Amino acid sequence: MTGTTSAALATHAGSAGPRRQGRRGRSFRTVLGVITAGAVAALVAGLALTTASAAQVSYTVWSASSEPESTASDTSAVELGVVFTTKAKGAVTAIKFYRPTQNQGPHTGRLWSSDGRVLASVSFAASAAGWQTAVLSDPVALTPGVNYTASYRAPHGRYAFDYGTLGNGETKVTGDLTALRGVYDYDLGMPRDTYRASNYYVDVVFEPEADEAAPTATSGPTATSAPTATSAPTATATTPGAAPNFPNASNTGVTTTDLRVISGDYHVTTKGAVVENLDIRGALFVDAADVTVRNVKVTCSNSWWIAKINAAGVTISDSIFTVDRSKSTNYCQYGIAANDGSKLYRNEVSFTPDGLIFNGDSAEVVGNWVHDQIAYPGKADHVDAAQLNGGAPGPFVFRNNHFSVPEGQTSCLALFADFGTIRNVWADGNLFDGGGYSVYGGTASAERVRFTNNWFGKTFFSKGGYYGPVTAFSARGDGSEWSNNRWLDTGQLVNP
Repeated sequence: MTGTTSAALATHAGSAGPRRQGRRGRSFRTVLGVITAGAVAALVAGLALTTASAAQVSYTVWSASSEPESTASDTSAVELGVVFTTKAKGAVTAIKFYRPTQNQGPHTGRLWSSDGRVLASVSFAASAAGWQTAVLSDPVALTPGVNYTASYRAPHGRYAFDYGTLGNGETKVTGDLTALRGVYDYDLGMPRDTYRASNYYVDVVFEPEADEAAPTATSGPTATSAPTATSAPTATATTPGAAPNFPNASNTGVTTTDLRVISGDYHVTTKGAVVENLDIRGALFVDAADVTVRNVKVTCSNSWWIAKINAAGVTISDSIFTVDRSKSTNYCQYGIAANDGSKLYRNEVSFTPDGLIFNGDSAEVVGNWVHDQIAYPGKADHVDAAQLNGGAPGPFVFRNNHFSVPEGQTSCLALFADFGTIRNVWADGNLFDGGGYSVYGGTASAERVRFTNNWFGKTFFSKGGYYGPVTAFSARGDGSEWSNNRWLDTGQLVNP
C-alpha cells in the first residue's frame, strides 16, 4: 500500500531446515506467487432484531460506533476487504464499509468465495461519510467453517484503515462471525494481500438461520481475540478427520469416459485453443498462450514430463495425468510443468516422482489431487507433490488441494530457494500427508509465505511426514503467516 500505508513489505526471514535427500540436479526456475489478496477489513456491526417470535437477529462484526484511526493518503484504485468465517449457518444480506470524507466513489461491493468466485455484487448509493450499507438483491447462504471475503472498490483510494488490529493472530469475533484479516488488491481482483495486520473496515450483515444461536439485542461486539488451540477447525467436518471436501477420485479428473484416443505425443500450437475430451497415450506439450485443456487423460510411457506448458495463461482442469505402469521401465519425472499464469483446477496427478513444478512467475492451483508420488529404482529421484524453486515474484496460490507422498523423503509442498528467494506463496485449506517433512516452508530468506487453515494427515507416518509436519518456515517476516493449521485426526493445532 502507498501513502499512509507503505508499499514496501518487509522481508520474511525463515528458519533453515534439514536438506532433503536424493535431490535430482535438474535446473528449473520455479516461481512463487504474490498472493493477490484482497478484501478489506472487518464485518459490520449493528444489531437488528426481527420479530420476537422468530428469534432471528441480523448483526455485523463491528458496531455502528466503530471508527477507524487513519485515512490513507494513497489515491490509487484499490479493492479492500475482510476475510471472515461463520461457525453457524446463515446468510449475508448486505455489505458494509466505512467511508472517510476523502474516499470518493462510485463504490461497488463484492462477496467472494474462498476460490475467488464472485458470489454477489452490489453498488453503494452516494451518502454522507461513515458506515455505508448496500443490501444484496438475494441473500448469500454461508457454509460454516469456510472462509469468505467481503470487499469494496475505492476508485480513488483514501480508504479507512488501522494497523495491527486484524491478522497475524488478531481476530474480531461477534456472535458466530469471526473477521480473520484485512486484505487488498491493486489489480482490483479478489483481495488477498495483507499489510501490517491492517483492518480496512469492511463488514457484512449476517442473518443466522432461525434455529441457530444468535446474539441478543443487547449484546455488543466481543473484544478482539486471538485463536486458541481449542477453537474449532475451519474445514467442514462432523468428527476429527471427516472433512469431506478434500479432492479425491470422486471430484477430480475427467468428467466423462467418452474420449478420443490420440496415440503418441500431442502438441498444441494455436493460441487460445480449447483441447478437450481426449485420451492421449503419450505426453502433452502446450506451446501456445491462453490455451484451455479440460477433460483430458494423459498416460505417459517415457518422457521427462507428462504435460509440459511452454506458454503463458494456460488453464488445465478436470484432467488426469499418470504413468503407464504396464512396464517397469516406463518413467516420467514430472506430472505437470507449469508456466506463467498457469491455472490448475480439479486435476489428478499420480505415480511421478514430482507431481507439479512451476517454471513461470505465477500460478493458481485449486482442488487438485496429487498422490502416490514415488521414487523409481536407480533414478535418485527427488519426490514432491508440488515444488517451487524460488526466484519468481508470484503469485502462487495453493487452495483446497490434496497432496500425498508415501515416500519418507522430501515433501508434499516444497518451497525451495534453490534459484532465488521464495516470495508470495499462499497455501490455504489443503491436506498435506506424508513426505520427509509434509511442508518445506521456504528457508530463512522467504518473504510473504502464508499457511492458513491447512490439514496434516498421518496416513503414512505418525508424525505426518517421516521427520515431522513442517520445517524451514519462519513467521518473522512482514506478511508471513502460520495460522489455524491442524492435524486431521485430532483437530489439534500444528505448530512450525
